[in-house]
Amino acid sequence: MPKAVNAIYVRRSAITFSVEAAHYVFTMVRRRGKRRVFTRGDVNRLIDSMLHPFMKGEQKVPVMVLDALAHAMVEQNPRESIVKFIRYTAPKLLEEAAKSKRKNRVNAKRKRKSCALR
Repeated sequence: MPKAVNAIYVRRSAITFSVEAAHYVFTMVRRRGKRRVFTRGDVNRLIDSMLHPFMKGEQKVPVMVLDALAHAMVEQNPRESIVKFIRYTAPKLLEEAAKSKRKNRVNAKRKRKSCALR
């Protein structure tokens, strides 16, 4: 298997593991009732520690969305989760889209120059 494909597979499996681990911890919080083993803050820190290392390169946008969904699952308040998504995640997604657009524009300009020189 090529190295790049292998790296993507490792990232996907790590993200899958992260989601499963967060779900397990979340169910532990719900099962215990008043005697919580983990607070919601602990679970949120666990999600952050597992997902934030993967927010680099090409995988940044999907992991950001996955991070927001995982936090929404912990909070269990759709209205608050949507507000937080708009406040914290949406600006970062727009910034990434703008970077991608600029990068594509620069690459297209370089391609036109190289074609003109031939």
